[in-house]
Amino acid sequence: MRYKILILSFIFLSTLGACKKTINNIKEDLMVNLITSHTWKVVKFMEGTSNLTSEYAVYDFEFEKNSTVKAVLNGVTEATGTWVGDETSQSITAAFPGAGAKLSKLTGKWTVTNTKSLPWRVFSNRYEGSKQFILDLQEK
Repeated sequence: MRYKILILSFIFLSTLGACKKTINNIKEDLMVNLITSHTWKVVKFMEGTSNLTSEYAVYDFEFEKNSTVKAVLNGVTEATGTWVGDETSQSITAAFPGAGAKLSKLTGKWTVTNTKSLPWRVFSNRYEGSKQFILDLQEK
């Protein structure tokens, strides 16, 4: 009898862990679907106290489910990078290897600080030492 209770307890506890993992997977899938189902525009980009929004607002960013992101300028892909969303840390890590200095500033781990819907907007920031970068994207 104790053996059966032990086995049932183990199965029950294993199932609880699986449910939590499933919920996290669903949240991550929702984040990936949100990001990949829209084209995004930069509506704010700050490097420290410098407002560089106008330099980035000319790009469209297309995030793909295969973890690539395209920086598109006037309908032409100027650079291709990678991205990974992490629901647990509420962050997106992006990299634009080989891109020019401007797009390279988008490389790093961006912490999502807020989101708004209709139109979707994602507010994020990252730090290099004590310098803060702010990036706000809005669906196009």
